[in-house]
Order: sequence, then C-alpha cells, then structure tokens
Amino acid sequence: MKRILFLILTAIPVFGAESDPAIREYYDEKARIRMLNFEMPEDIKINLWADESQIQNPSAITFDSQGRLYVAEINRWRFGVDDIRERRMMLVEDISITSNADRMKMFENHFDLYPLEHYTNKSDQISILEDTDGDDRADRSRIFADGFNDPLDGPGIGLIERDGKVYYTNVPHLWMLEDLDGDGISDNRTSLQDGFGIRMSFSGHDMHGLTWGPDGKLYWSIGDRGYNVHTKEGKHFYGPNKGAVFRCDPDGSNVELFYDGLRNPQELAWDDYGNLFTADNDADGVDLERINYLVEGGDSGWHAGHQSIMSFTRDLDLRSFKYTGDTQLPLAWITEYAWKVRDDRQPAFILPGIGQIIGGPSGFVFNPSSSMGEKYDDKFFVIIYKGSLTQSYISMFNVEEDGASYKMVNNETFFRGSNCVDIDFGPDGKLYFSDFNYGGWLNQDVGNIYTLEVPGEIDDAEVHENGSLLLSDFSRKSIAELTRLLDRDHQHIRQKSQFELAKRGPAGAGALTRSATNQKGSTFSRIHGVWGLGQMVASEGESVLDPLLGLLSDENDQVRIQSARVLGDHRLRKAADLLVEALKDEHPRTAMYAGIGLGRIGYEKAVPELLSLLERNADQDLWLRHGAVMGLAGIDKTFWAEAMSHDSKYVRMGVLLALRKLRDPEIADFLRDNERALSYEAIRAINDLPMLSVQSELAELIEDYLPSGKAEIPESEIDALMHHRIINANYYEAKVGNARSLLRYASNPELPARLRQEALAAIEGWNYQNPIDTTTGLPRENPATRDSIKTVVKSEIAAVLETAENEVLAQSTRVAQLYGFEVDRGVLVAQLDDESMDSEVRVSALNALIKRKDPALAEMALKYIEHVDTGLRSAALKALLAADVNQGITQAIIAAETAPMVVKQQAIALLGEQSDSESAGFLEARLSAILDGRAAANTMLDVIEASRNRQEASIQELVSKYDQSILTPSPMIKYAASLEGGSIERGKDVFMNHGAAQCVRCHIVDDYGAEVGPELTAIGQIRDSAYLLESIVDPGAAVAPGYGTMVLTRNSGETVSGLLMAESVDGVELKMPDGEVETISNSDIASKQPPISGMPPMGLLLSPGEVRDLVAYLGSLKGEGKKKSETEHE
Repeated sequence: MKRILFLILTAIPVFGAESDPAIREYYDEKARIRMLNFEMPEDIKINLWADESQIQNPSAITFDSQGRLYVAEINRWRFGVDDIRERRMMLVEDISITSNADRMKMFENHFDLYPLEHYTNKSDQISILEDTDGDDRADRSRIFADGFNDPLDGPGIGLIERDGKVYYTNVPHLWMLEDLDGDGISDNRTSLQDGFGIRMSFSGHDMHGLTWGPDGKLYWSIGDRGYNVHTKEGKHFYGPNKGAVFRCDPDGSNVELFYDGLRNPQELAWDDYGNLFTADNDADGVDLERINYLVEGGDSGWHAGHQSIMSFTRDLDLRSFKYTGDTQLPLAWITEYAWKVRDDRQPAFILPGIGQIIGGPSGFVFNPSSSMGEKYDDKFFVIIYKGSLTQSYISMFNVEEDGASYKMVNNETFFRGSNCVDIDFGPDGKLYFSDFNYGGWLNQDVGNIYTLEVPGEIDDAEVHENGSLLLSDFSRKSIAELTRLLDRDHQHIRQKSQFELAKRGPAGAGALTRSATNQKGSTFSRIHGVWGLGQMVASEGESVLDPLLGLLSDENDQVRIQSARVLGDHRLRKAADLLVEALKDEHPRTAMYAGIGLGRIGYEKAVPELLSLLERNADQDLWLRHGAVMGLAGIDKTFWAEAMSHDSKYVRMGVLLALRKLRDPEIADFLRDNERALSYEAIRAINDLPMLSVQSELAELIEDYLPSGKAEIPESEIDALMHHRIINANYYEAKVGNARSLLRYASNPELPARLRQEALAAIEGWNYQNPIDTTTGLPRENPATRDSIKTVVKSEIAAVLETAENEVLAQSTRVAQLYGFEVDRGVLVAQLDDESMDSEVRVSALNALIKRKDPALAEMALKYIEHVDTGLRSAALKALLAADVNQGITQAIIAAETAPMVVKQQAIALLGEQSDSESAGFLEARLSAILDGRAAANTMLDVIEASRNRQEASIQELVSKYDQSILTPSPMIKYAASLEGGSIERGKDVFMNHGAAQCVRCHIVDDYGAEVGPELTAIGQIRDSAYLLESIVDPGAAVAPGYGTMVLTRNSGETVSGLLMAESVDGVELKMPDGEVETISNSDIASKQPPISGMPPMGLLLSPGEVRDLVAYLGSLKGEGKKKSETEHE
C-alpha cells in the first residue's frame, strides 16, 4: 500500500497512470466508500467511470461522435479567475467596466497586490477520456488542449462537439478547436467570437451551456459577468452587467443575442419539441432559483446592479445608505417580485420563471431517450450545487404546456451525496456526471466521473442499437436511412440525422420536405423535417421553405408551431400574410412565433392583427403578449404609434413594452396613464435603463406629492420604489427647481418618513459624485454640472424642520447645517435636552452644536458624559474633546476604564485619534497588558486598532510585537481579539448583508436563509463564544453534526463511511447508508479522515471587527425571532 500511496503522491496527475492496476484499485476502493453514502432511487445503479488520476477539477463534460468524453478542467478557478467578493478594493472599478480591456487595466492597477503571475500561474485545459476495452471504466486519458492562462481567460466551463470540431467557452472567447491529424490533441484553435465575461463579478458567472439548437445553430449562455460583443457582421451587443443566451452558425457567423436579463444560467437544455430551458441561479437572498423557458427577445429582469445593492451597499457607500443609514435599500429584483413565477405584481417587461428550485443550479440535461425506462421519460435533470456533499443533489422534473409557455411539475430529488457539477447522457444511454471535489467551493485537485443507470433498462436491445447508431458515421448513411431515423425514439439520433440530411443538397431537401409534409408521419419526423429545411436556406435559397407555407394550417399543432417559427426566423416575407393569419391560431405558441416572425420581417400590415391579439389576450398569457410585442418592436413605429392612445389598456401595455425594447422616449407619454400599471412601467423604464432624454418628465411627477398635491400616498413597497425612482430622477436632473421640489416633498408630513429621508438624502448628497446609481446599483455618469442649491435650501428647509420628527428631524438638521442654515440655538439645545426625543435627534443636535463651536459646548458635554443612552454618551465625549481637548482626554480615559462596553470602545477609538502623551501612555499600558495576557477581552481589538493610528515609535513597537505574536497557524490565536466585545446589531448586518461572507447563502436564522449548512436560530443557546469564533475562522476544526461525511478504518482493517452525527473523546456516531446510526468506539478505530467543511475560513473575507461582531450576533441567537417578509433581502 505504501507503494501505491507513493505513486499517488508523486505521479498524479500523470495521464496514463490508469494503466497501473494498483492505482486503479486504490481509487476504486476510495470511490466505493464514498458511494456508500450516495442516496438515489432503488432502481438506480452507480459506477465510478473515471478517477482523480485521470481528471482533476472537472466541470463541463460532453461526448463526441466517437464516444469519447471531453472534460473541461478548471484549474484556474479562484486561482487566477477571482471573485469580486474577495477583491473588494476593485469593486467600483469592476462594476464600471465596459470591456475586457478595462478588466485588464483593472488588474494592472492592482499588480502590487496581485501581480501578473497570479493570473497566469495555472492553466485551464480540456482532457479526453476513453473506455477502450468496454468494461465501463475509463482506461485512457490525455490532454486535448491546454494553455488557457491568459490573464483574461477563464474559467472554461462549456464543451460540445460537432463534425470533429470541439467548441469551448472560456471567457472571453468562444473557441473552435480542431484535431487535424487525429492524434487526440488539438492542433488548431480559432476564436469564433470574443467580448464575453468582461467583469470579474462573482466566480462561476461565466460562459457555458453550449448546445445545438433544432435550427442547427450553436447556443450558449453567459452569466452576469456581462458582454460587449462586436460581431463579424458589424453588430454590437452590449450588456456589461447582464447574463444572456447567444446563438450563432457553426462557423461563428451571424452571432445573435437570443435572450437577456439572466443572472447565471449555467446550462441550456432542449426538450423533444425544440423548446429551450435553463436553470438560473438566485441572488443569495430571499429569492429562489428559477427554471426559465427561453424564447427569442425574452428578458428575465436581472442585472448585476441588483447584486450590488444586495451585497455591497456599504462597500459602495450608496447615496441612500450614506445619508439615511438604511442598509436594506429598496431593490427592484426583490421588491417587485421579479424572481418569482408569474405574479401580478411583477414588472410587465419580464418573462418570469416557470418553476422554482432551491440551491445553485449547475449541470442541466433533458433525457433524450428511453434508456432509463418509462419512469424517467421526458425528465429534466438539474444539479443543485451547494458546496456540501450532504446538501448538493440532483433534482428531476417534467414540464407541462401552459398556454404559449410551460410550467414545471413533478419536481423531486433524484440523487444526493456528491459535489457534482455537470451532467450528460452518454451514447450508451447512461447518465454521466462530473464530481468536482469532496466538499467546499474551491479546487482540491481531485475529481471523478460517475455513471448512473437502470439495470434491465440499460440492457434493452434498442438502447444498444441506439449506442451503435450514435457512434456510426452518419455521413455514410443513405438518405432513406437518415429519413427513417428522423422518427427514432432518441433526440440525439434524430438531430444527427436532420443535420446530415441538411448537408445533402437537393436530395436532402426533398427528403426533409417529404418528412415535413407527410401528414401520416410521426410528429418527430415532421418537425425535424421542418427544422432541417430551415437549415438549408443558406445553401439552397429561400425557396426551400416554400413547403412550410401550407403547413401553417396543418392539423398538427407542433407542425404549425415549428413552421411559424422557422419561417419567421428566416424573415421570409412571402410568408408574412400567412403569419398574420397564424396570429389567430388556436395554439398560443403558434401565434407567439408568428408575432416574433412578423417583427423579424418588419411587416407593417400585421399591425392591426397584432393589436387585436394584445386586446384578445388581455395580458393573460405573458408569452403570447411577448410575441405581439416583438412583432410591434420589429415594425416601423409610424405604423403603430397611434395605438399609444388605444382604449384598451392591454393594447397600450403592449405598445409601451415595444417602446421600451426600442428605448423610445415617447414612452414618457405613459407616465400619467390612468392605469397605474402602465404609469409604473414607464417609470421603471425611464429610471432603470435609463432614458435621459425624458428624465425631466419623470422628475416632474414629484409635483403630485408636494403638500398641495392630490396624488395618492404610497402604500405598498412597490409604490414606495416608484417614489425612489422619481426622487432619483430629480437628483440626476440636478437643477435648482429639482432641489426645491425635493425639499417641498420632504416637508410633506403625509408621506412615509423613509421617503422623506430619501428626498433629503438627494439634497444632502447633491454634490456627492458616487458613480453608482442608488436605485439600480448600476454605473451611471453624474451630470457634468449641478446647480448650486444653497439658496434654495435656506429658503425651504425651515418648512421641513417644522414638520419633521425623529430620523427626519435629525437628517433635516444635518442638511440645514450643511448648507449654512442657522437653526436657532435654542431649538438645538431644546432637542438635546428633550428626554422624549430619539437618540438620533439628540446626537444630531449635539453634533450641530459642535459644528457651531458653541461657547457652552463643554458644559453641555459634561452634562451628558455619563448619560444612560450610550450613543449620546459617546457623542458627549466627542463634543468635550472638541471643546476642551485636555479635559476630553481625561474623561475619555475614565470612560475607557469604567463606562459600559460600547462607550469604552468608542472612547478608546477617540484616544487613537489624539497626539498627546497622556493618551499615548494609556494605550501603551493597554498594549503591554495584551502582550502579557492581562487585557480585558472585550476591548482588545479596539486598543490594537486605535494604536495603529498613533505615530509614536513606542506604540508602533508594541503593535509590531503584537503582530509577531499572532503569526501562528492557529486561527484561534490570530483572532483572539475578536472573541468578545462585538456588536449584535452590526453582527446581524454582517450575517445578512455582507457581500463577501454571504452567511445567509448557507445558513437559516428564524426561517430566513438557505439550508446548506446547519440552522443557527438557536446556536447561542448551545455553543459558547470560543466555539463560534472557531467555527468562523477555522470551519474545518469541527464540522456540525449531519453536515459532513467521515471515513474511518477499524482496527480489523474494515473501512467505514457515514454521515458524522456526533464525536466525543469516547468515539463517533455515524449515520450509515441504511439510515441507522452506529456508535464506534475510539478504541476500535485505527484511523479516521475528518469531514471537509464547505465553508471557507471567514477570516479571509471579514475584518477582525466584523468577525467579532458576527460572534456576538451568533451568540445572541437563542431560538426566538420573527419571520421576514418575502421582499426583505439581506
């Protein structure tokens, strides 16, 4: 065994090592133990097909026409392809990027921290695996292509093959790779298109999902790292903060943006009838992941600005947060329910998900045949990756027709127990999946490929025949045989036959025509005939589509649907009148495709029927409406502009949505539509896109909400969000009149306090040039000039002060100070002395008196230096230091020794800002106590951080000694200063809102969060601070019961694997694969391998202060709390 381990440690990865039986035996046994903990239906059998001597860090997998498996290995994942959550010093730059050249410049700006070698040291690669002896185990492996290590590269997470060419998505390129001499190694690589993944963004939001469409085109997805694509034909597609789906011809020509507004659509899957679906990831908040039905021109409503608000409000110092203190800013994605399946409160411009899943979707595939038996026919399989072996799983579901769209049904767990990432059906009918690592989110230089099958079903003669067909040379088959295969009960065989017939010139066209028009033929053979004719337009001309004209009235629904789709896709103008008739088809999907096609043709005579369709549909079927909108948007506006004033609100909505697609400023005409839904849709478009030419018209809506206005006061969160947009428009208009309107709006006591604050924030931040829009989270240029508003503030602020209370009063007082309005001293003193006032108001008043250098400031400060309100007490210390620095230092030292903890910490921080010998002596003494182990635990961190701000050599020497003392592998020593003294409130904000840590992505508190790691609702009852700190900074030290698999060897040599449920000095309790819990004594254990935590060490993502606050918050969780609303994000 030592020899085997030596080989493993020294020879791997060495391609060809699989030929050593000892290595294979070792990995087979390792996999056998792991497979004991896999959960799957009883009728499923699992086998190891390839091990980590053959592949490492596998992601995408695909089979070629020879039955070889290509594997994309992402060695650069988080080692050169980074995550903005861990590079927050680049955050604003990253959000503002518009091209890959910008991203390279961003890297260069930070070469002092992450030099060029950081981005180039590792390389992504593609490997080929083969089972040459047919024993269901890969026995040959080699590198097909490598060297993907340009600083802008990666990761490579998309693979597919056709006609001997391998297509590979590796940001920023769509590559075509060719093996010209047949040696299994790529000789030629061509970038078919670049411009993808222009931002760093979140790791995994990359380019993937390669699949062949029924039209013969290549489709793929890009996450919200975004795109800035200039095609060979001169088209420009620009979405720097969006995820999308693209398509092109196999040679890379005719690139089109097919679908937009996705977050991270990892994979794409087609059903048997040419319908395209994806599984899109959630934003790690209250939202859930979605199954989306994708049609041309669709938009799901996501852009990365939503993530910026959700995860980086503090980091970006957004205007609303900076001046209102609100850490949970209104967020359209959540507030407007865009993440849900169909909901009447959603924006009208989106196509919502058709179903929801829980957990991050990764691999996604449709079952193309009957190789698993009837139970699994027509199933979609989607991998849910959660970074944990116990929580990651494969789900399966069906879809059912729902008007022009579909709905997800029969969703259930199929498999659990592996950190699998991609999934595909092999030519042998088995379901293959790639196993990325053994726990967590990072590369571990391991990896496996497993197969799943249904014994009995997999042995069926038809399954074996299908396998032989798929591995055969279709170019050598006769037209008659290819035609027969269009009816085969295997999607891949039908597609390969269609693609081959499309190459056969007039004879192929004849065969496809006969298949398409044969009313006695199967639906499959007919629609493949329709699709195949569509493929032949480039080689045979438009006339090849003539047979489809008559099929628009065929009795078969699918034939009509696909004929409308293909005719429209090719912009066949002679089909236009028939497509107009198809708008009335009894099947809504036919009408949808007819509308899309008429828009592609630009057929103006279709307008009356498109408008009629909108009216008949009455917004009931969103996909049918989308077809009509696409029709209008593709036709010159002059032919339908008069419908803007149509009596039907449904027609007006369709027209409005068409204007949005065109970004036409006439959309502003709907701002005052008597239907609120239309008015709101116009507000969304003008603010969110934004449409600057009509921004002033949006800003004018604020006049309706001034004290003399008659508009309805907002009631719902959506109403309030519209007000945020109106306020935002006034901020960006930047004229004196806008400032006056904002102040008058803020003076309206009938409006909610939070909206009055938002208006004041626009005034307070009038000259704050933040490059990120506070309502969208997207980059936005500030006006080149802003009017001076000092005079108008002085004239209007008194009215605000007169009606303001609590937080509005505190904020308006700040605004008054900022613009030189002299708030009466007596008013400020009265606010300070009024015990009924909120603390925020009293502190604001005291700060105003500090700014005025009030002659009685020291006296007033001493009055509150020991007040029960800790916020006021801390403000009093600050005031005393401003009025009499010597007395202030004395009182600060007293407070640091005797006051409540919060005041102690604030006093120490204030002492760090001084330069006198008395405060220096205090800090030196405290630092010496820390080094001697005598310091108070709850202020250690404050002393250290305050001391770092001092210039005295004696203090810096002690700080250096402290830093040396924590240079240890032990995280508990390094973070000892974070054990006590944290703020529960700030810790909750870290847990709920921190953009890098994202605690709620994996943990539930009070029914809120995700169930990847253990629930923490009552963690403070059962664990002390030391345990909580260790769990945060060294999560692998003690994995929570039920969240990790332990492998151990008994003294007898028997290897046992199970879910670790408990561990003590006496032994362990393991939940075995049969569900029984077995107690194993330590005296019976020869060795054990502890479980791997899926959680990264949070010390890498959080500051010591944030760690301390998080410990305090977790310690406060005693099992009580409130549920959050469905629109409350972290």
